[in-house]
Amino acid sequence: MIDEYDDVTAYHYRAYRPPLHGEILAECIENKGKYAKALDIGSGTGHSSLALTHFCDEVFGVEPSSLMRQQALKHANVEYFDYDKSRLPFDDATFDLITLAGSLYYAKSQRLLDEIVRVGTRDGSVIVYDFELLLDETLHGLNLKNLGESSYNHQEDFSGLSEQKLSQIRAGSNEMEVKIGASDLAHIVLSIKAFYVYLVDLHGKERLLEKIANLLRPIVDREGFTTKAKTYYKVYRIVK
Repeated sequence: MIDEYDDVTAYHYRAYRPPLHGEILAECIENKGKYAKALDIGSGTGHSSLALTHFCDEVFGVEPSSLMRQQALKHANVEYFDYDKSRLPFDDATFDLITLAGSLYYAKSQRLLDEIVRVGTRDGSVIVYDFELLLDETLHGLNLKNLGESSYNHQEDFSGLSEQKLSQIRAGSNEMEVKIGASDLAHIVLSIKAFYVYLVDLHGKERLLEKIANLLRPIVDREGFTTKAKTYYKVYRIVK
């Protein structure tokens, strides 16, 4: 199995992610004021952490991949930490908001859930969310449609674990529109390791981003094109 993340995929993750995190969070968050401290579990290259700054005074991102952390986007109100997948490096009852953006599928365990409850405040919020870009036409145009199929679940939640200290408040799904240019779309394609390896074999590494962007231009007009994304979220409250 190919490792999901390396310095190349981290680079493309950092370069562009669809600007959906903030829109999804706005649907989930009912608090009219700002949260004091938020924890973003699986912060990747920081797009989800930066989105949280609109809702929280301080944001702490944890990410097990050092390559992703090295590429993380900087912000005055965001700090990133390593996570060894055992104990979160924070005191009890530190965070009144905890989010997992497209990371629970990889991190799901009873240990993680217990740690979320430990570092969360009483009545603190936990938001699990994800999105799926609908890019069949694009993938077909690059002969990628049936490549790298996986069992990844965009609707992953805490089911199957002991949830006595979590209360699900609500869940939702939606469709959102995203306008993406050819270069940004190339970053999305190349951030998927299986696609990247296949395209390197076909086109070589040199100027690969430019080559893929040029291949995408007949599919994507020069003003960018609009695609749809399916979004999913569940909101929980910590019960202590």
